[in-house]
Amino acid sequence: MGGSQQVALILARHLPATGYEPVMICPEDGRFTTAARDAGIEVLICPPGASWRVYGRGHDGIGGWISPRHVRELVGYWFKLRTALREHRIALLHCHNVRAVIMAARAGQLAGVPTLWHVHGAPPNGAAGWLASMLALAAQHSVFVSEGMLDYWPRRGWVHRSRHVIHNGIDDVALATPLKRDLPRPLIVVVGSLSPVKGQDRLLAALPAVLRQIPNAQCWLVGQDWADGTYERRLRTLVEELGLVGSVDFLGERTDVSQIIAASDCVVIPSRSESFGMVAVEAMAQRKVVVAAATGGLRDIVIDGETGFLVSAEQPHAIAAAVVRVLVDRRLASRMGEVARRRALDSFSATAMSRRFADLYNNILGHRASNERGMESAAS
Repeated sequence: MGGSQQVALILARHLPATGYEPVMICPEDGRFTTAARDAGIEVLICPPGASWRVYGRGHDGIGGWISPRHVRELVGYWFKLRTALREHRIALLHCHNVRAVIMAARAGQLAGVPTLWHVHGAPPNGAAGWLASMLALAAQHSVFVSEGMLDYWPRRGWVHRSRHVIHNGIDDVALATPLKRDLPRPLIVVVGSLSPVKGQDRLLAALPAVLRQIPNAQCWLVGQDWADGTYERRLRTLVEELGLVGSVDFLGERTDVSQIIAASDCVVIPSRSESFGMVAVEAMAQRKVVVAAATGGLRDIVIDGETGFLVSAEQPHAIAAAVVRVLVDRRLASRMGEVARRRALDSFSATAMSRRFADLYNNILGHRASNERGMESAAS
């Protein structure tokens, strides 16, 4: 499960305290629906056609979007979902990510249900991205997860007039027990799927400069390449070319990320773009100093020089200098870690996120009720 799925679960767990009862509508069963049911959340499975079971555009690009079968199954799904929304008396439809708003927002419109697009990522590229954005117009409201994320979205006519920013939130986080290590080497941790957008190659380019000053430093890359493995192979080749064998370990997907972060001395987020940056908040909640790329939502989270360091990730020497400073000056790291934890728990809590969404729901539904009353009066 990615960041948007985690946020959806956290929000759903906290909504009942605000007076709203969540129902998760998913195209099929999987890890996400299991986690939702385990959390006591009602799950409704509404399967699409076979061509929509493949995430994203596949290998067909714009041709895949406009193929007769794809269009036919999408329109059929809208009407199928419209019926489900009416039968379950859904008051408001909250769509997480671009694919969800394409598949569901038009159904909400057909059912007369106000629809909100929770924008978790950067806009898609190319003609297929343009088409996706036009389909997303069926959502009357949009919520961006950070102020910095707005830099990625040009102000065009199809970007909704009703725009809001609500930061993602985490549950109150207890300090995790650090993962046991064989050798007490200074540890740098990077958490995230292995993909070019996450920028692991940028950190690898910075590591030789770090090792020149801290020869026994170690780096763990936590995450999996969910594409075809090309990027992971590229990273492994870089490790060999840069002489980093023995200093870098690929841990793959892990279920003990909190323990790994707790064992680290520095968490690095070298992303090329980052709509929010849940890893930054999670690391700060574990009293860890974050060295992050100065992009997108990371600028909302990390206060440069107070809770971590914002750097130009395009400059390996800038990453290296910040990492070395954290690893060498442990008193500074400890002091900044305390401030970071307070900020994570105070400013990015699940309770604050759920209350802000409940306020927005109230506003949307209140305006809708007022409009309906006005229409009834006019009709009478």
